Amino acid sequence: MKSLIPFAVIVLLLAMAAGRWWVRRSLSLMTVEQKARVMDASSTGNIWPLACLAVGFGIFSWVLPGRIPRPYVFGFLAAFLLTLLLVSAGAAAGKVIRLSRVGLPQPYVRSTAYAAILFFVALLLLICAVIYDLSAYVSRRDHGAQSSNQAMQLTASKPAIYAGGICHRARMLRRMHRGLAAADLVSR
Repeated sequence: MKSLIPFAVIVLLLAMAAGRWWVRRSLSLMTVEQKARVMDASSTGNIWPLACLAVGFGIFSWVLPGRIPRPYVFGFLAAFLLTLLLVSAGAAAGKVIRLSRVGLPQPYVRSTAYAAILFFVALLLLICAVIYDLSAYVSRRDHGAQSSNQAMQLTASKPAIYAGGICHRARMLRRMHRGLAAADLVSR
């Protein structure tokens, strides 16, 4: 099965290029005073979204890995990626609101909003592709592990149950089970 991630990355890069083209086209139609207002409004951007993302990434990568149960790791990864998307979208919405309050021409504000929407739709597509590919990988890995464990159970379980039920001597169990099947019994 082919991965969807390269396709989603290509879509994201094309969306970024289209958004920049759209904003530059509307920026070229503005006067020098309006361009100065754009620079002034852009320089007063908030730093809190970047700080939130840095703290969230630090928590996700250094604090939680040992504490998250293994079946929930990909759920936490999905939650982190969606949080990343929502915080970034909030920062972009704040920028569009700041640009509209400065009194810039509506075509520029609209093109900035459309570029942000296009970018976040493509980013959401990338996040969904990552989650889908990871879940497909985990299900393939889990299915492969189940089939090997079932094969081990057929070879190891019947003699072990018989020997363990009749005589409880550890020496007899050690002689009967060697190698991988014994490792499977010990891990249970």
